[in-house]
Amino acid sequence: SQLNEAEKAKLLEQYSRMVNPPNAKMKEFKFPKTIEEHEAKCREAESLKKRGNEFYQKGELVEAAKLYEQGVLKFSDWYAESFATDEERAVVRAVKLPCHLNLAVCSMKLGNHTHAITHCSQVLNVEPDNAKALYRRGYCQMQVGNLDEAQADLKRAAQLSPNDAEVRRAMHELVEKVHEYRVKTKQMGVKMVGSSSTKRDQDCSANDCCSNLQPFEEPQLEQQDFKKVGCSADFDAQVEMMKKRLDEHEDHFRRLGNHARSEAGSSAAPAAVSSPSALSTMMRYVWLMLSSPFVVFFRSLRRMFGSTP
Repeated sequence: SQLNEAEKAKLLEQYSRMVNPPNAKMKEFKFPKTIEEHEAKCREAESLKKRGNEFYQKGELVEAAKLYEQGVLKFSDWYAESFATDEERAVVRAVKLPCHLNLAVCSMKLGNHTHAITHCSQVLNVEPDNAKALYRRGYCQMQVGNLDEAQADLKRAAQLSPNDAEVRRAMHELVEKVHEYRVKTKQMGVKMVGSSSTKRDQDCSANDCCSNLQPFEEPQLEQQDFKKVGCSADFDAQVEMMKKRLDEHEDHFRRLGNHARSEAGSSAAPAAVSSPSALSTMMRYVWLMLSSPFVVFFRSLRRMFGSTP
């Protein structure tokens, strides 16, 4: 069902009373313009910082960090470093930078190193040679594994505060971590190379490189192979010549057999010569003897022109 105009007006009035109570007084934000107003904001932040120091001395780091964070936020809605005057910077930095440093040390001790790096960087953007900020950021960079950045910060902090025991201790720890990192990196590289070479050796020993190779078989020469390289006419001529020679040698051996039978008058010895098996064996040897040079020649042609279509 749809609401009529009177019901809509009643709902809107109830909603406005719920969001904006009639007796509530809304405090409007007033942007601080004068130096006195800036100092008032700084006094509020200073009060929060002092309360945080009390909790810090008691060892209540979480409560102290909350108060330091509130002190930093006192400047977030009105102060801009790039637009402030020298007088405003002097008033604000005296309170804001210590809040950043104290919040950083609380985060560092609580193990939130990334948060500590952020607040130390806020200080170093304004004061690049702040020794405390350099030491704390360098120590936290070392804890998160940024060894190069840690070395740069701690080296500068050692130059600014050469007698600071904490800085020297952090430098000594950094040297040990760098050495440990190099040793682990070297061991990892050796392990990777060694494992790959060992696996390769095992593969070669288990499966011999030549075990799967088949013996090379010389391809049989056929007439169609020579036709591919334009040698069909020569091949036919050589075949006809070899057949002719075989016929001549066959006739010659037959005449020798007949002459031997006629002179000796015996059939034992010539029988071995004139028998079909002996004759075929002799013909086979003659064929191999005569054809081997030509086969070698045509095989060389095959290798020379084998890749040609």
